[in-house]
Amino acid sequence: MPTMCNHGSCLNTPGSFECQCNRGFVYDVESHQCIDDNECLRIPSPCRGNAQCVNSSRKFRSASVPRGISSA
Repeated sequence: MPTMCNHGSCLNTPGSFECQCNRGFVYDVESHQCIDDNECLRIPSPCRGNAQCVNSSRKFRSASVPRGISSA
């Protein structure tokens, strides 16, 4: 299938295949695709202190939250 292992490499294995996903992507068993790894959903958050996690394709960033504003 040409759409299998998008954002990764498809490797032949005996009787099957395996997707090796590119950095920032994880394998989704149901769709057989490498999908964005939303690091911001991890517990604990990858951002420290009062920083807000902002997810984007293949990466995340920690954004400073101005004083007096809650990040929750």
